[in-house]
Amino acid sequence: MSTTYVQALPDVRGRMSYTEFGEGKRRRDHLQNGTDRIAAQMGDMPSRGEFIAYCNGLHAVHPNMVNEGYELRVSWALDELNPGNPDDVQRGMEHAYLLCHELAPDSPCWVTMHVDGEGGCVHAHATIANHDCRTGQVINKDDTSLFAPRVQAVNDELSRKWGLSVIGADKDKSTWAEKRDSFEHDSFDRHLGDAVAKARDDASDIDDFKRINDTYGHLCGDAILKQLAEHMRTRLDPAIFICRWGGEEFLIILFDVTRDEAFGISEGIRKEVEQFPFFYNNVQFKCSLTLGLHTYREQDGIEESINCADKALYRGKRSGKNCSIWFENN
Repeated sequence: MSTTYVQALPDVRGRMSYTEFGEGKRRRDHLQNGTDRIAAQMGDMPSRGEFIAYCNGLHAVHPNMVNEGYELRVSWALDELNPGNPDDVQRGMEHAYLLCHELAPDSPCWVTMHVDGEGGCVHAHATIANHDCRTGQVINKDDTSLFAPRVQAVNDELSRKWGLSVIGADKDKSTWAEKRDSFEHDSFDRHLGDAVAKARDDASDIDDFKRINDTYGHLCGDAILKQLAEHMRTRLDPAIFICRWGGEEFLIILFDVTRDEAFGISEGIRKEVEQFPFFYNNVQFKCSLTLGLHTYREQDGIEESINCADKALYRGKRSGKNCSIWFENN
């Protein structure tokens, strides 16, 4: 099964530099050794560099254009595509390429394959140039072909044609206890699942939303939490993992994003919630979120990473709330 995520790209060159070399120490090592993180690539231009130059040059065609392109990220489960099998990587790359042309048939694209992300799964970064060669117009508005739910739907349809499974189709494995053995022992995904399962068991013991609970009752507090969870679930990309962590706290996990992208997604969530009207018994409420951010490092472990994000969260609350804030180790 595979998940999809859509991202607007104001700077295609910068993003494709990341997909070629990574960031931080990984990037420095690749540049020093003359290597890269690309497992495979293909596209509609003779070379990667020519595709990047094409996207950069679109400003001359569309002077008011904000985004040079759009990236589709497609990730496959380890039991579906084997990162150690070149044929499986090729299969994923061809799938991502076809997905681009199903969504934007007259726009050039370039697909970069990775097998070095969190969990080691096969995943594609497919960049679509923001230009329709048939109409001469930019390709994306809020309600058109690259709207996230449609991307996932088209991806699911392609998966069925290719004999791949579709998320949600397996209704038998509905609990973590049944799913956990499908993940490698001591893997990030398995540790994460265990931590989330434990959090769900403990959540009912935590009394939060104190002001709303005290004023309107606990049923109201629970209703607001359910509305908030449903709002985020329907508005966020399916590739973003979100669950209730305890009381009024939610855990959000982003895979394979840069620090700047993570902050941008966090601020998008915060602004969405800030503007959303909540209702209970004909009473309207406004809520705000404070989001603490931390970058997961394998040597720290999951619990410590979440603890650091929690510390950032409370620092944000002390700073006035309704903000996104990174953990700082000082």
